Amino acid sequence: MRELSQTVSIVAVLLLGGALAAQAETLENKPKAHTVTLDLALAGYIKPACHFDLDDAALALVLDDRAGNRIVPFQLDCNVPVSFEVESAHGGMRHAALDRLPATDAFQVELPYNLEFSFDAENASSFAMSSADIAVTPGAGTPGVIPYKSRGRVRLDWMPERPLVAGQYRDVIRIRVIGDGPAGHSW
Repeated sequence: MRELSQTVSIVAVLLLGGALAAQAETLENKPKAHTVTLDLALAGYIKPACHFDLDDAALALVLDDRAGNRIVPFQLDCNVPVSFEVESAHGGMRHAALDRLPATDAFQVELPYNLEFSFDAENASSFAMSSADIAVTPGAGTPGVIPYKSRGRVRLDWMPERPLVAGQYRDVIRIRVIGDGPAGHSW
């Protein structure tokens, strides 16, 4: 009986071993899953923004018969390239009573000036224009860089050619900053 038991054990081990080997062979020959690759496209958008602020929007100038200048600082914080359009209401500072003053060559009643814009942004360009040039058509200029958290200056220079008539001289300089966005935003 002992022989029969050993024979059954040996047969059982052989059958079990054969079954395990067959199962392993089936797993190896089983077709592998197909690999699928998908692309995930990402897109984002940053809204164009620009902040422009003159430190002093109204200048009270003391004029005399000598040349003079004034520097007006400003802040410019943009995330797009910008350009400037600058225009003068009168093409220079005009005497407030220009239409009531007698014509004379001895005195000057209009005072032309020059403007120069400069920027603290790295690699920025400056640009300049005269009041006479920006009276009819706005003058244009660009710093050539994106002025992010930047400061700049407008330098106003004047030089009378003759004595000035006493009284008030006025002009309005309009400065428009235009972003290089999809619709050319103005700030």
